[in-house]
Amino acid sequence: MSLPAGRWLLLALLACAPLVLVWTGYWLAVDSCLDAGGSYDYRTAACDSLQSHPYVPFVTRYSVLLQLTAVTALALLAIAILTRWRSKQAAA
Repeated sequence: MSLPAGRWLLLALLACAPLVLVWTGYWLAVDSCLDAGGSYDYRTAACDSLQSHPYVPFVTRYSVLLQLTAVTALALLAIAILTRWRSKQAAA
């Protein structure tokens, strides 16, 4: 595909959007639960005002999403760099 380097860079940033949206949604849910005096149950993704639940890191819950996002973004970034380099080589 023959896209300018800037477009490949934009695609790399857009590849991170699902990860950011998922993380933001969970962060807001957990924050609201804690503000209400509850404990967030990461297993059921629900606020519980009766029991205390252990913290489960985001990387543990979404390791596959993190890995796919990182690989996709890095691949698109590499393509953007190569496209930019090739255009400079062609101009020289």
